[in-house]
Amino acid sequence: MEKTAIFIDLGYLMSITKQLGNLKLDFDKFSKAFIDISKEDLFRVYVYYCSPFQGDPPTDEEKFRKSNSDRFMRKIKNLPRFEIRLGRLTKTKKGDYIQKRVGYLFLYRFS
Repeated sequence: MEKTAIFIDLGYLMSITKQLGNLKLDFDKFSKAFIDISKEDLFRVYVYYCSPFQGDPPTDEEKFRKSNSDRFMRKIKNLPRFEIRLGRLTKTKKGDYIQKRVGYLFLYRFS
């Protein structure tokens, strides 16, 4: 039986679900939809995410977004076989935001 690892760019996935009318996902079922249970065993799901930007000092809105993000990350972290890999968000001199060390959604199968 093959083992399968799934890698998810959560920021990208969230933007897609938002375009679909704020679609709510069951992440455990969602990840298992990518594998053939009769042939594959789910090794692990790696979720890549970038927490919301916080200035120094953070505004009340930034604190609120970060708090919601942290709560959501705890829910995902408690799912079996899920690992979170956090990137970081930086603000450029132009005021744009850039994500660092954040991946994409893809599968990796290994024996």
